[in-house]
This record gives sequence, structure tokens and C-alpha cells, in this order.
Amino acid sequence: MHHTHIYTCRDVSMQVHTRTQDKYTRGPMHTSAPVHVHTRARARQVVPRRSPRSDSPAPAPAPARAPLPPYRRTCTGSCLRRTSDCSACAERGGLRPLPGTPRAPGQEKQGAERHRPKMAGYLTHRQKVLRLYKRAQRHLESWCVQRDKYRFYACLLRDRFDKNKNEKDMVKATQLLRAGEEEFWLEQHPQPYIFPDSPGGTSYERYNCYKAPEWVLNYWHPSEKAMYPDYFAKREQWKKLQLESWDKEVQQLQEEIPPDGPKNEALPPARKEGHLPPLWWHYVTRPRERP
Repeated sequence: MHHTHIYTCRDVSMQVHTRTQDKYTRGPMHTSAPVHVHTRARARQVVPRRSPRSDSPAPAPAPARAPLPPYRRTCTGSCLRRTSDCSACAERGGLRPLPGTPRAPGQEKQGAERHRPKMAGYLTHRQKVLRLYKRAQRHLESWCVQRDKYRFYACLLRDRFDKNKNEKDMVKATQLLRAGEEEFWLEQHPQPYIFPDSPGGTSYERYNCYKAPEWVLNYWHPSEKAMYPDYFAKREQWKKLQLESWDKEVQQLQEEIPPDGPKNEALPPARKEGHLPPLWWHYVTRPRERP
């Protein structure tokens, strides 16, 4: 039984061929090659690989690349030369290892630690107790949905901390702190409430991309500065104070920082009357949280 099929695509005839068997059976179908009228792409021809002739010369091996120096460096200063002899840029700390070069012993973790958030290296006993109390209050607030119920248990929690706030024995105080940490770990909320602007929140660091550094205001046009006369009047006074107090701030930091580095991230306050705390400029000129 012969059947003639016509395949069309957008009213364009694609191919016409004759089948020798029924359309519901499988097996050898075509008696003649199909006639292609219009195709978009041809079938890729598979060319069999030829075995190399025994008398053909062997291909020349690729030249071996010279190994890189063990600690090759590139200059990231103004010259941008691939060299380790750039003394002018080396003094400014503008040399860094090339990507893919081996690191010196003890430097394997520098890349990972560079992007890791820096936390306080040492916390005092008072800081540990205060942080434990705050975490306990936040998790208690997540457990108690009704506000009146939360306030009742919050007062009980505060009373438990106040009973031992005057403890003088540091050994006993450390044991109480450890017991409190263990109790908090067992009683913590599985899904505590996280503020949107806090780390892990839905809008954490959302607006940081819109914050411009403070030095951009130096390039504002006078007509733009005239729109905020009070702020720019104070800013000129702050700049004068910064020039006057900068040497004193650096001297105080050099005197109070131990030789092995700071123990925590807290900055010292001003020690003398009339002096300003170190690095006060960053706090005075910090941008708004939501610009």
C-alpha cells in the first residue's frame, strides 16, 4: 500500500517522498531519497577521522612556556609595569602578586580574609554580658507576640541580670556568663525577627550604592551650595577644625595603640580638654541612612 505525504511549513512544500509500508508500522520506510524544496539548515556531515600515515612526519611539539617567577609582581601605581623593581611605587604599597602566581608561605588565606568582615578581636566581659542581654530580649520579643506579655517576661529577664550585676569575683562571673550563653542557645527562637536594615534583613545595605563620599561636595558649584547655606557654613568650620586637630589625633593614636596592634575596633575618646576624638570627621560628615 502506497501513501504519499506532503510536509508543509507556512504553506511552503518541504519534502515529498513515498513510503512502501503502512504509516502505523516501523521499519525501512523510504524507497527513494526525499526531495527537499526548502530547508533552513542542512544536516551536518560527519567526516570519519583518518588514521595517520606511518610515513608522515610527526608534528613538531609546542614550545614549552617559560615558568613564571615564584613571586612575580605587578605594579598598580602610575607606571603599571610588570616588574618588582618599581621602587617609587613600592614605597606607596602599589605592588601586588599577579593572578595565578604562587603565594609566599603563610599568605594562602590573605585573599579570603580580605573580603571577610572585620569584627572586634577582643570583647570585654561587660560587652559580652550586654550583647547576651540584647540578644535574649530580641528573641524573647519573637517568642511573645502580645506586647503586654512580652513586657512581663522582659522585666523578669532584666531582674535576673540585675541580681548578678555587682559580682566582683571574675571566675564566678565568667561561669554565670557561660551558663547564660548555654541557656540562650537552648531557648533561642528558630526564626527570630530581623530588622530590614540589619545584617540579613531584606533591605540591608540597599541604599549604599546611592551614597556619595563627602569629598564630592568640594566640587559643587556655588549656586548648588547656596541651596544649603547652613550646612556648608558649618562644613567650612569643620574643615578648619580638621586641619587643626589632625596632628593631635594621629599622635594620640600612636601613643595609645599597643605595638602588637589594637585589641578591638573601638576608638579612644579625647583625653585632654579642648581636643577632639580621633577620626571624628567620619562621624560628623557621615551620610544619611536613606539618601
